[in-house]
Amino acid sequence: MNDKKDIIAQTVLLLHETANNKTASLEFESDGTMRIIKLLEILLNENSENIYLLDELDRCLHPQLTLKFVQLFLEKCGNNMNKNQLIVTSNASILLDLNVLRRDEIWFTEKKNGESIIYSLERYNERFDKKVDKAYLDGRYGGVPVFEPYLPNTQKNK
Repeated sequence: MNDKKDIIAQTVLLLHETANNKTASLEFESDGTMRIIKLLEILLNENSENIYLLDELDRCLHPQLTLKFVQLFLEKCGNNMNKNQLIVTSNASILLDLNVLRRDEIWFTEKKNGESIIYSLERYNERFDKKVDKAYLDGRYGGVPVFEPYLPNTQKNK
């Protein structure tokens, strides 16, 4: 609504660089494109005291795009004036990079006896040059799926 209480509507169209430079309505975009458009609000918001909680940040996104989003958020919050916080759940092991996040910023969740246990990578006191993503996928920190009770013919990874 403008100052005169008139309703103003806008349509968002995306321009696809083709031979004809066609535009398309958002309803025809992929889930990943729609997801990143929604996440852009976080990067573009000028308020500096928000806490963003995102479940499955990596949903519908390429792993490198997920990583780039986190890096851009951290760059934006790099000055002491910006106090935004980002708390996410993710299965993107690419985020387990000690060049991007500190050990105390990486947490794992594991089910034990029907309860969710949460613990920090800080517990493991890993060196700063450690390839955390590989160690995580190898099961070093727990928090990996357990298949045996549900698929009895499966064997553990060696």
